[in-house]
Amino acid sequence: AYKFQKTGERSILFMDEAQQLVPKTSGALMTHSHNVEETNFFKTLILSAEKDGIIYAMATNDINQIEPAFYENADRLGVKVYVGYPDVESRTDIIKKLLSDRPIAKSLLEENVLKQIADSTEGMSISKISQSLFTTIRESIKTKTPVTIEKTLSIIAKLR
Repeated sequence: AYKFQKTGERSILFMDEAQQLVPKTSGALMTHSHNVEETNFFKTLILSAEKDGIIYAMATNDINQIEPAFYENADRLGVKVYVGYPDVESRTDIIKKLLSDRPIAKSLLEENVLKQIADSTEGMSISKISQSLFTTIRESIKTKTPVTIEKTLSIIAKLR
């Protein structure tokens, strides 16, 4: 805001995991670290963005965890862009890339196995997919057992 007052130059403030900043204030999704006052304070900051020369950009993997009053009001959020979870083709490519340099997971790179994994990760973010695959690999290394599709699907189901 100070920079904008002095130079007229705007600033972009990017915030990831927006659900942590403006969580739902009703129901069970309210986090222990937030209360209504904190959420309202953040909403006030967003409302003052124009006069402060700040462009807020926020990202979340789950818009359903954000207070709807925040993102449904055009005065609070100028432009809402929704990019959903990756489709099956994208998930297949992501899985290939994540596993391509992991010799222990070579068995997961067979076409029919990739398809099973990609199908089982429907509705998952890239980070959840990555977490599932690397958990499988770590457990296999730890237990000195092979990486299998069964183990992988089981871990994916647990981490959903």
